[in-house]
This record gives sequence, structure tokens and C-alpha cells, in this order.
Amino acid sequence: MDNDFERVDSLIETGMYEEAVELLNRILADEPDNQEALWRIGVAFTENNQALEAKKALDFFFKFEEEHPQALEACGCANFKIGHYQEACEYLEKAEKLMPDSSSIKRNLGVVYNQLGKKDESYIKFQTSYKLNPEDYRTGYALAMAHIHFKYYEAARDVLEQMLSQQLPTDFREMADESYKWIRQKLGHHIDS
Repeated sequence: MDNDFERVDSLIETGMYEEAVELLNRILADEPDNQEALWRIGVAFTENNQALEAKKALDFFFKFEEEHPQALEACGCANFKIGHYQEACEYLEKAEKLMPDSSSIKRNLGVVYNQLGKKDESYIKFQTSYKLNPEDYRTGYALAMAHIHFKYYEAARDVLEQMLSQQLPTDFREMADESYKWIRQKLGHHIDS
């Protein structure tokens, strides 16, 4: 069974969420209370934009274990995706207390804070997340957008340059490239004036 979970983790990490859900459903068909499968299917559903299914699986998982950082993070993200921002915030803050060095929890919390209008808190979370994992392109993009919001254009340019030096999914490469072009124009305009 450990090999199954290694395979699931690998599928989730590489964005093959439907395949992960398929494998996890097979495990859960044999063992409906398998906690390792339950929290992972919550993560896979969340990443696959199946937030309601994720919440169902995670709510069931929380009957067994309430303080699991990955499950709390997934539940926070699922709540975010269905527009329950305050609930998302509560789950992610719990997850952060349990796993304070997780860059993804800090990034996701930054996204929620931003949505709740807490721009300063959001910015701090993005900066901390980036320090923990500068290779995470999602964090890099979020931080670059926060730098732009606060008009720290040089800092945004530096983060975007670092991002663009990495292998990126096509959608993130296009967004980063567009933002980078905009920043260069903005900085060029400031230099000329």
C-alpha cells in the first residue's frame, strides 16, 4: 500500500490529479476509512477544481484526525475555491500553526488574506513563502503581483526574471512574460521622466 501512496503523491506533484483520484478511489473502495487515502483524495480533488468533493472527503477525514496540516491546507484551498474566504482563512491559519515552515501554506494564506483585503498581511506571507522556497513559481508570481501592488517595480522585475529562468507551465510562463514586459515598460517610463 505504501507504494500506492508514493505513486499518488507523484501523480499529485506532477499535476495528474484525475489519475490520483482514480487510484485513491480504488483504495477507498476496499478501505473506506483509510486516512492516508482520505486526506490525499481531498488534496487531489482540491487541485483538480473539485472543491465540493474535496470538502466532503476532508470533512470525513477530520472525524479521525483534526490536526493534519496537509488536510487543513487542502480544506482551506477548497473553501477558497467555493468563495468561503473566512473559512479558508481559519483552516489555513490552523495549518500554518502546525507546519510553520511550509511555503505553500504561507502562499495560500497570502492569497486568502489578499482576497479578504488584508494586503499588508498578504504581502508578508508571500515574502516569507518566497524566502522558504524561491523555486515555487506560484509563490514567485504572487509575490511579483504584490510587489506591483505596492509599486515596488524593481523587486517585481527581479522576481519575474528569476521565475522566467525556470521551467514553467505554459499558463504561468505567459502570465509572467506579460507582467515582465509591463514592468520593463513601467521602469523605462520612470527612467525617462
